[in-house]
Amino acid sequence: MGLWAHWPAVQWIVDLWRTEPDYAHGFLLLPVGAGLLWLRRERVPRAPHGSVGAGLALIGLSVIMKTAGIAFFVKPLLGWSLVVWLTGACCLLGGRRLLAWCWPALGLSLLCIPLPYRAEHALSLPMQQCAAMVSSALLQCLGEPAVREGNVILLRDLRLEVAQACSGVRLLMGFVALGYVYAVVTGGPLWRRGFLVAAAVPIAVLANAARIAATGWLASRSSNAEWTLHHDAAGWASLVAAALMSGMLLWLLNRIVVPVDVVRPIDVVRR
Repeated sequence: MGLWAHWPAVQWIVDLWRTEPDYAHGFLLLPVGAGLLWLRRERVPRAPHGSVGAGLALIGLSVIMKTAGIAFFVKPLLGWSLVVWLTGACCLLGGRRLLAWCWPALGLSLLCIPLPYRAEHALSLPMQQCAAMVSSALLQCLGEPAVREGNVILLRDLRLEVAQACSGVRLLMGFVALGYVYAVVTGGPLWRRGFLVAAAVPIAVLANAARIAATGWLASRSSNAEWTLHHDAAGWASLVAAALMSGMLLWLLNRIVVPVDVVRPIDVVRR
C-alpha cells in the first residue's frame, strides 16, 4: 500500500534517469545498493524486533513530505519522501537492528534524487566558472592556444561555451555516490570515510574540466558531425577518470595513514 501511494515518485525518478543523461547513474546505483547489502549479509539480524512508534512516525513524515512536494511543486520532495518511507518500513519491520543493516543502501538511494532547482542553479554559476578556468588551463598544458573569456573558451576557430548543463552540478551527485560506495566498501575510521565522500567535490570539478578539455581538443581536430559523439564519449570517460582518482586517493590514504596498535602500560606489565 505504501509503495502504491509513492508510485508517482518512483515513476518520476525513473523517467528522470531515462531522459537526463547526467542522472543515468541511478540505474547503476540500484544493483550497487543490492551489492552493498549482500556484502553485509553476515550482519542480517536473525530475530529483529520492529519499532512501531518510530516506523509509523517516519511513514507519517513521508506522507507529509509527499503532500508538500505535490502542493508546492517541489519534485525532489517526492523522491526524499520515498526514502523516508523505506526507512520507516525498515523500522516497522525490524527496528534499529534491521535499519543498521540497511543504512548503506538507504543512504545511497538519497543520491539517486536530484537537487532542488534553486540549489542546482545556485551551485551552477561558481562551478561553471571553475570548470572554464580549469579546462582552459588543461588545454594550455596540452599546447593548445586556449583563451578564457568568462565562461567561454576560445580555441583556434571554436568558441566553447561552458553552459549551465556543463557546469558539473548534476554529475556531482554521481561522483558523490561513487565516493560513498568507496567509503562503505573499504570501511575504516569514520574520518577517512567522510574524507572520501567530501573529496568527491574536487574530483568532480577535475573530472568535469577534463571532460570539457577533451571535448574541445577532439572537436578542434574533427568535423561538426562528430561533435556529439565526442561529447558523449568524454562524459562517460569522466566517470572512469573519477573512479580512478578516487582509487588513487584511497591508495594514498592507506600509505600515508598507517594504523598502529596502542599498548597501554598495564598491558606491558602483565606481559
